[in-house]
Amino acid sequence: MKINSFVSFFKVLFLLFSLSLFSCKNIKIHPKDKFLKAMELYNKKKYSDAAKLFQEVIISMSGKYEAIEASWLLSNCYFNSSNYRKAIKEFIKFYEVYPKNEKAEEALYLSIVCLNNLSARVYLDQKETFEAIEFSEEYIDSFPQGKFFDKVVRIKNNLKEKIDIKNISTVKVFFNLKYYNATLSLIEDIINEINLEFSIDELVKTATDTIIKIAKKNKKKSSSKQIQKYLKFLYRCRAEKKINDTMFSELLRTFFRDIEKK
Repeated sequence: MKINSFVSFFKVLFLLFSLSLFSCKNIKIHPKDKFLKAMELYNKKKYSDAAKLFQEVIISMSGKYEAIEASWLLSNCYFNSSNYRKAIKEFIKFYEVYPKNEKAEEALYLSIVCLNNLSARVYLDQKETFEAIEFSEEYIDSFPQGKFFDKVVRIKNNLKEKIDIKNISTVKVFFNLKYYNATLSLIEDIINEINLEFSIDELVKTATDTIIKIAKKNKKKSSSKQIQKYLKFLYRCRAEKKINDTMFSELLRTFFRDIEKK
């Protein structure tokens, strides 16, 4: 009898304990407490756990200070975890949704940093490089007195130099394969699309060598047309200020000297 009572007592106790666990699991945490918990995790550099809570805060406290701060810190969670693709998405979202926020400038800057970090080696696809240049130009236009201005200009120049190196490499491949007409077209396309600052002289020199090769390979009439096209191309470069007058004169002088030699 006592044994049965003892067993019944533990059954009741177990039932009460189970119910208490169930009720604890279903207690709703107040959004502000969730935000504070996320902040605590963030400060402890537990970015993955903090990011999950910040996402919930953004939804539950939409329009409030906590949601704005959570959006900013969520971006930084991804950034500090080197998850640059997610970080870019969140930084740009923050910049576009809160353009007047004091952190908007930094959000745009950090998105550029992320894209710069993702920029591939020269011989690979340069999608992120072009995006970084595009965002850099937006920063320069939007924040001419910005605290990250000099850093953004340096990033932009380094990335443009990378694009120039890739372009020159591609042109040289076409030239070495003796695709001379394709080489000229590619050079023209490159100069039309990009305001080159580093490689215009080398590209034009390659154009000169290409014209000379065509002059040797084709009939005189055909090569004459190519030379006229090249000279128009060179004059246009000067007119569009892609080369200065000194460089223009030097290239023209070099071109005619090499034509005479050939």
